[in-house]
Amino acid sequence: MHGARVAGSSDGWTENCLQAGETATGRYPNQPRATMPWYHDHATGVTRLNVHAGLAGRWFIRDTVEDDLGLPRAPTRCR
Repeated sequence: MHGARVAGSSDGWTENCLQAGETATGRYPNQPRATMPWYHDHATGVTRLNVHAGLAGRWFIRDTVEDDLGLPRAPTRCR
């Protein structure tokens, strides 16, 4: 999660892999201010290829300071 404050146990790295049937749980709390972190996998040797192929995502976090700026925004499904 680039741009977020997370514990080291929830921050992915290339050697952090699971075998078939294994699971892991990460904790990604919302930040106290507006921000737009992004995330992607860290598969060994192919991270750049996966990101270039579009295997990444953004997480929009809004706050009242941003709301007060009066900026245009698209409708959202949740707040």
